[in-house]
Amino acid sequence: MATSVKIRESTKIDLERLQAEILLETNKKYSQQDLLDILIKFGQDNLNDLMERTTTKSISDDDINDIESLSSSWGVETSPDMIDDIIYGERK
Repeated sequence: MATSVKIRESTKIDLERLQAEILLETNKKYSQQDLLDILIKFGQDNLNDLMERTTTKSISDDDINDIESLSSSWGVETSPDMIDDIIYGERK
């Protein structure tokens, strides 16, 4: 039983490009459905790699402390509005 899956236009273009590259390399034409089946099986077989690509890695407390230690005080008082004015220009 076939089920429809909505994908982004850019993903569809990537799938078509992959389909064409495989055809050129192997001289065998795969349908997009067959390619998706292969890609899903590949993802299942390589679950650890897939999980690395799909999970967001959080910053450790040590990393946060390291980043914060990079800042230094120049003895100038600033406010968020002043910083915005410097970066984006003064508001009219």
